[in-house]
Amino acid sequence: MTVKYGTSDDWADGDVLFAADLLDSLEEAGYWLGVTGVLTMNSVCRHSATTYSYAESGGDLFQSTDTLVTSTSKNTTPTSAGLIRAADSDSTVAFFIETDVTTGQTAYTADSGATWTSKTSAVFATKIYDMHIFSTAMIVVAGHDTTNGIVYSTDQGGTWNNPSTPPSNVVYAVCMVSATVGYAIDSVKNIWKTTDGCDTWVDTTDNASVNGVSTTIFAIDTDTLIFGGNDGELDHYVNSTNTLTQKIYFNGDRCLGVTKTTSGNYYGAWADGTTNMNGIIIAKSSDGTNWNRITSIATLRSDNHSSDVTCKTSICEYGTDQLVVNTAGAQARILRLV
Repeated sequence: MTVKYGTSDDWADGDVLFAADLLDSLEEAGYWLGVTGVLTMNSVCRHSATTYSYAESGGDLFQSTDTLVTSTSKNTTPTSAGLIRAADSDSTVAFFIETDVTTGQTAYTADSGATWTSKTSAVFATKIYDMHIFSTAMIVVAGHDTTNGIVYSTDQGGTWNNPSTPPSNVVYAVCMVSATVGYAIDSVKNIWKTTDGCDTWVDTTDNASVNGVSTTIFAIDTDTLIFGGNDGELDHYVNSTNTLTQKIYFNGDRCLGVTKTTSGNYYGAWADGTTNMNGIIIAKSSDGTNWNRITSIATLRSDNHSSDVTCKTSICEYGTDQLVVNTAGAQARILRLV
């Protein structure tokens, strides 16, 4: 496996700061705004330019149809914090799953969060760490269990299946790139791959990060992925060539999430601070390969989450090429790029 470090196109601690990097940061400045009335947003997903669904820290599910200016409670069945994700294939479809309790209550919407239907619980012995909904039916959940680090559903969460050959460790992040192909990262940095729709997982023998443990996966295409680490790095991985390249390294500032906007730009979010969530740093890439920091810190309420791999952040597009970012139990922020 080939491992590379930051180049002149990237910012990494210890690198020389090139003039092009500084120019990028000046040209792509932004300013942060709070989300009025939404102080305990735990996870958020984007259905359209105006419509969003989010889960509060107590598990209640809300819908906003005016870009998060106001919102309406749509489901109060869940009783604990969780993850909410829109489907890759159809953003009007979304799925919610509790993460902080072993009951793993779930809910499904096919109308942009207007109505939610309770589905079968995806039970893990200890913790649910990640969830990805690839199609309107295909949902994959990763976590800490005694036998399986992954379970999956092919019927909108109606039933859950255990892989016949699962990853052998706790799984921190999972991502499907097609109906059959997907990747997962375990607690000791192994990259696992499935080519049969989650039933069989094979160790690629590649490591998912240079420094800390990776806790985030985002797919650029079926062969190329971005991994975000809990030690502040972001790595670019090509499976066919077994190549991992470190693109950014904010020492100690854990990568919390990556998203792609409708214009084709990629954005990543980092927690500022090794003990408390003191703020959010954003970096941008136009191609998923070359990354630069573009913002100063946006202060969030200081919750003890940034050093915890179980903390998942939602980062998604707000309007056009703007971002809404939230952390578990903290205030949501909107980044307006100028």
